[in-house]
This record gives sequence, structure tokens and C-alpha cells, in this order.
Amino acid sequence: MGTNGDTIELFYIFYTNSMKRAMADFTRQYELSKTLRFELRSEGNTGKMLIDDEIFSVDGVRKEKYEKVKLYFDRLHREFVDESLRDIAFGNTGHYFNIFREWQDGKKNKENLRRLQKDKKNKENLRRLQKEEKILRKVITKRFDDYAKFLVESQYSHLKLKNKDKEMLFEEGVFALLSDRYGSEEEAHLLNKETGEVVTLFDDWKGFTGYFKKFFETRKNFYTDDGKATAIATRAIDQNLRRFCDNILTFERLQGKIGCTEIEKCFGRSMRDIFSMDAYEKCVLQKGIDDYNRIIGGETLKNGEKKRGVNELVNEYRQNHKGEKLPFLKTLDKQILSEKEKMIFGMENIEQCMSALSKFHENAVEKMSILRNLLQSFVEQNEMFDMEKMYLSREALNTISHRWMSDGHSFESLLFDVFSAMKNKSAKYNKNDDSYSFPDFISFHHIRIAFEKNVDSVSFWKSRYYENADEEGNRGILSGDEGLWRQFLLIFGQEFGHLFRNEGRDIQTGKKYEIGYDVSLPKFEQFLNSASGKIEIDAEEKIIIKNFADDVLFIYQMGK
Repeated sequence: MGTNGDTIELFYIFYTNSMKRAMADFTRQYELSKTLRFELRSEGNTGKMLIDDEIFSVDGVRKEKYEKVKLYFDRLHREFVDESLRDIAFGNTGHYFNIFREWQDGKKNKENLRRLQKDKKNKENLRRLQKEEKILRKVITKRFDDYAKFLVESQYSHLKLKNKDKEMLFEEGVFALLSDRYGSEEEAHLLNKETGEVVTLFDDWKGFTGYFKKFFETRKNFYTDDGKATAIATRAIDQNLRRFCDNILTFERLQGKIGCTEIEKCFGRSMRDIFSMDAYEKCVLQKGIDDYNRIIGGETLKNGEKKRGVNELVNEYRQNHKGEKLPFLKTLDKQILSEKEKMIFGMENIEQCMSALSKFHENAVEKMSILRNLLQSFVEQNEMFDMEKMYLSREALNTISHRWMSDGHSFESLLFDVFSAMKNKSAKYNKNDDSYSFPDFISFHHIRIAFEKNVDSVSFWKSRYYENADEEGNRGILSGDEGLWRQFLLIFGQEFGHLFRNEGRDIQTGKKYEIGYDVSLPKFEQFLNSASGKIEIDAEEKIIIKNFADDVLFIYQMGK
């Protein structure tokens, strides 16, 4: 028997009833990952004896408990935040709004000021705004500390928690709080499959909070007031409060243009109440955010009845008044840590990583299949689509005009003429640099008309798209006899198809190889199928993951 075996055998000999407490303390001193690093190898009957005395089952049960306890911790944090910020009062938010208005006015009127004056004034307004935001963030974090003190000194005084601020959520005694709060629930108990014993999730953690070190660190970030994006206060003040103020300014422009009587009747609130600074205190928590966003964007009830929101009235006005682009209101972001917020944290182990990759694969395959069928139908059965309700992004138009067309500027001129003929002023022409600018989204109806105005179908596109072979013998797909709209659809179909399968070339060797979604998908699936028992992901496998993720992203961007 080897040295390690001798040590374990001797240990077992002295493992008597009088020493069981000492042995129990020894086996529970380390997390599973640290226990494995000792690489103790039993020989002979040593392993059987250890199993019979349940030495190895302890860490396995603790690992299972750890995963379930994390869910209760997040529930505790959600309830703590909701209870802390309920009925919050910020005080004089009107002062903040006045600074915000000055800052926005300075940005809008910049062309009327000399640049140096504008920069100086705007920077000063921004500094004032950020100073107020820092104060308001502290109002939120103080509520956390105040409520924590209330819990420690009153509701949970019998637990004798050490900390009297939000740090009480991260001390060892918090497990007793979890037990007191949720211990009676059936889901808070776990069956030890090896012993048949029912254990509670919140017991037996003394000395083992190290399991939760990384988990606690991510949750601590929720409660800071330093302006980091992961903090609840940052989301509520720097992001949502600014957006709320911007909506007030936007609504001022909408008054007299749209009538909101219908909305006030449906939602039972006046516009004066909704678009006032006093109303924001109700929009810090998720319930208030949902109520506000429903008024902005509307709501469809379970019976199919539709309640229209402000943005739908704005859209109706824009359709009836072509060229007059009233701004839309912005919805508020979800509250951090709300049940609706998808929380993204670092992977704690290989199992979590592989689980996330499997879910990504499942979602990607489903979405790519839908997108492939949809865009193929668009190319092959174009007449079945309503071109006035389908749009191309401005970024996509720029890509097409520069990468596909031999003279994109001429096409932009034709497209601008289409906008002008329809008395749509959202397209602009700059005489100084002979350039055109278009709205964020352009309907395919406009694009098709522009194509049909151009009669040159022989040299309109880059030469590689035409049937004449290039220097390497590659042949294009256009004969030159098709109309430009048909040619556009053919090129669109080809470029989209290349995202699924195409040919690449090694710059140094000149060797050709296949690339694209249809190439990376089977490699990614092979990686997933061979991942059982994997300890880590090697460099080659990381390339497989990246290639698949990149291909999915490229297809999504084109379809978007």
C-alpha cells in the first residue's frame, strides 16, 4: 500500500466513536474543489470503509444544497429591495429636472453658440446633473441600510445578527435568517439520496460561507452608489430617471398634436400625473415600471382587447402627417434584480458553462431555422410580402451601396428623389459634400421604386456579381437581363446564403477552406456531445465556440 493509502488506513483505525466529532470537522473543512486537489487515493478496503461511514457523501450533498440555496438568496434580495424602496421619497426632484432641461437645451441649441461657449456650458450642466445623481443614488442606498437596521433590531432581533446595515445580507448569520423566513417551505428541504435523510437547505453552513464568496460579490454590486452599471441605484437614477425626464420634455412637444383622453380613460390616470416628476418615485420598482411602460407602449389583454399607448397615437399621427416626425417616448429599463430582469453573472464552474452553451445552441438553431426560411421566402416569393411594412436599416443600406453597387452614390440620389416625390422630408441632401442622409429605417417600397427608376442593369452592381468569369474563374449570378429589383433579390439571397456556407482562403498559404453557419454548427454540436466529464475547455474548443457564435451573430445582424 502506498503512502497516501497508509495515511488513510491509519486514520480509519483511530476513527472511533469518541473521535467522530473530530473526523466530521476534518471532512468539512474544504469545498469539494479543494478536497479533490489533495488527490488522496485509497487502496485495499480503505475506499469501502470510507463509503460505509459516509465520508464522501457530505460534499456532494453540500454542493446540491448550494445550488438550491442560491435561488433563495436571490429571492431574499428581491424582497429586501422591494421592501426597502417601497414608498421611497427623493425630495426635490424638480431641481434635478431643471438641470436636465438646461443640459438638453444646451445640446439642442449648440449650433447657435460658439463651440467653446457651448462646450463649457454643456460640461458645467453635465457636472451639475451628475452631482445631483450622486445625491439621489445615496438616497436609495441609505434606504437599504435603514431597512437592514430595522430587520436586525426588530423583526429578526432573536437571530443576533452582527451587522446592522446591508452587510447583514452577506454575513454567516444570514443562513439563520433564510431558515427563519423560508425554512417551513417544502422546497427548502432536500433528500440525501445516499442516506435517505431529509436535510434543510439552510443548516450546516457554519464555516462554509466560502462556497458563496463569488456569489456574494456579484450581489454586493447591486447595493453600491458608485455609479457602476450593475447597481440598482445606477439603473434607477442614471438610466431610468434621465429617460423619465426626457419623456416629460418629449410629451411637452406632443401636446396639441395627439389627444390622450382614450389613454387616461383606459388606464385610469391623467397625463398630468404621469408626466410629472412626482410620479417617478412610483417607477423605481418593477411594478411601477411595468405600469408606466404600459401607458407608453400600450397593452393587450388576455381577451385580446387592445389598450393603446402614447407611442401608438404618435405612430398614427406620423402616418397621417407624412414628413412630420413626432418623437416617440422611451420605455424604462427593468429594475435590476426584479424577477423580469435576466441576470448575467460569471460562470462558477464547467457545468454551468456547458449548460449555458447547450441552451445557446438550442435557441440559436431554432432562430436560425426561422430566419433562413423567412429570408428565403422573401427572395423567392417576394410578391407575397407587403413592401411598405418591411424595412431596411440605414446601416444595411450603407453596406449594400458600398459593397454591392458599383456606384452607390447614384443609387442614393435616386432614393432621395423617391423621398422627395413622396414629400417625405426625412431624407436630406448636403450640398457642401454632395452626400445624402436617410432615416434609421427605409421601407423596401421606397427602395424598389428607386431601383425601378434606374435602367442600367448591366454595370450597376460590382463586377463579381455578373456571369462573366473573374480572374480566378468565379462566375456571378446576374445575366444583366433581369430588372434591378430582381437583381437585388438575387444578390441578397446569395449574400445571405454565404453566411451559411462560403469559401475562405488562408492569406499565407492560399489554401481554400469552408466557412459559415452550416460548417461551424456540426463542429459545435460535436463539441457539446463530447463534453461529458470535461474539466476545462481547451484553446481549440474555444475557437469552435467563437466561430459558431460569430456565425449566428452575422446572420442575426443581416436578418435584423
